[in-house]
Amino acid sequence: MKLSTEAIVAAAVAVAFAVLSLGAIAREQSERGPNAPNAYVASSLSESGDNQVLGFY
Repeated sequence: MKLSTEAIVAAAVAVAFAVLSLGAIAREQSERGPNAPNAYVASSLSESGDNQVLGFY
């Protein structure tokens, strides 16, 4: 089975994208540290003006 040039280029681009994506995820995780809280917090503003944390994302 012979692959076309387009198929080889497409496979190479897909592998490069996957490697770069995993590298970016690993870099972000290492900057925050293993036990750091997540960057996004969902909260709710009640009628009394108190913020209630609903969860970390």
